Amino acid sequence: MSEAISAKVPKANNRVVEGIIDLGDNLDDAIAKFSAYVVYSNFKANAKITAQSRMRSLAEKGKSDDEIQVALSAWKPGVAAERVVDPMASIMSKFASLPADKQAEIIDKLSQR
Repeated sequence: MSEAISAKVPKANNRVVEGIIDLGDNLDDAIAKFSAYVVYSNFKANAKITAQSRMRSLAEKGKSDDEIQVALSAWKPGVAAERVVDPMASIMSKFASLPADKQAEIIDKLSQR
């Protein structure tokens, strides 16, 4: 199946180049067009880049090598990583960015509870 693609080229004044590419309709079609080796090697290269990005993200959050390995062992390409949000950290971050009068208003409301 053909599909339109575009690429922004920053080094050429942000020119946008457009084209049509046919990567196949499904896995079997892609293998028939390009060979199993090409399809697998491209999958593997993309999966490694995604895994490296996940490793960097975990390391930046202070995770140990063992914790990163556990996460990698559970990771599946194409499945979004679970995001754990700390509600208190989110609230405190937002609170810190508010002007003093809004902070005082929130403190007053919390005190009334």
